[in-house]
Amino acid sequence: MSCDMCLDPDGVPCFPQYGPAPHIHVPHHTGAFMVKNDIPREQWTGFIEDPEWPGFGTHYCPYCGEGKPEQGAQP
Repeated sequence: MSCDMCLDPDGVPCFPQYGPAPHIHVPHHTGAFMVKNDIPREQWTGFIEDPEWPGFGTHYCPYCGEGKPEQGAQP
């Protein structure tokens, strides 16, 4: 069941979503932003990495887990 944190303005769940692994953007001296992929895997809450494409995977709501497969199921 979706929570208020993972619904868009129309009330539709925004999760699950496929995309890059958790990362942060840091300012660069050129004015652009650089991506840092140094967030430890242990801190990847709400994300399951794609075994066929490392660095990408499926994001789930970090609050309620909307869309996350049952325990033991393959994503």
